[in-house]
Amino acid sequence: MNPASARGAGSEAALLARKQFKHIAHATLRRRVARADTIAVIIWKRWGCGIYRWRLKNVRWFLTHALADHKPSSKYQYWLVLRSLLLVLGRERWLSSLSGDWCYPNGDSAKP
Repeated sequence: MNPASARGAGSEAALLARKQFKHIAHATLRRRVARADTIAVIIWKRWGCGIYRWRLKNVRWFLTHALADHKPSSKYQYWLVLRSLLLVLGRERWLSSLSGDWCYPNGDSAKP
């Protein structure tokens, strides 16, 4: 099933994130759900596909282009949420193909 709108895509991702992050503090949960919603909306606006139809190229595009102007710490926070979503979706094999400066809070491509 593919959502008919960006809002629908965001709602799907937010629902999945709520299930994934249900045992964390409320404020943190709210931020992570909001990031999941943002990721899904941006990908839907660019590619027209919902979270269950994401392909590796969609996720890589989000990380390299949509987050290009963000600070390293923000990129890292989006990466944490995106990584969790991919694990829930059963796409952990993609993680090795998605290494970059977003994997570390200081923006380096290697561990600090």
